[in-house]
Amino acid sequence: MKEKQYTKDEFQVDVGARILRLRLREGYNREEFAEAIGVSTKFLYEIETGKKGFSTFVLYRISKILNADCDYILGGLGTRGEFNKELLEKIEMLDIRQIERLIRLLDIVNEYGM
Repeated sequence: MKEKQYTKDEFQVDVGARILRLRLREGYNREEFAEAIGVSTKFLYEIETGKKGFSTFVLYRISKILNADCDYILGGLGTRGEFNKELLEKIEMLDIRQIERLIRLLDIVNEYGM
């Protein structure tokens, strides 16, 4: 499968969206998080909306504070642990019937190697 070719703007929007999602998951508001990573609130907003890029040092700080791999932040590719966190969050929103259906679906996927 061919990897998607991004423009710089599309890449920055995707990265910013991942940072925003991670920040909210960890319970930081914009002001707290901007202070924690050492940038202004305005600059964090510009990062999260894809209007600005950022340095490797800022990436390092974001990664450490949000407990997320740089690979995940930049490319959406993470460790199994990162995917597990996201999956658990989604499962917690389901009711018991939906969870039972999900389990059956996963059993089918595992059985047929989909």
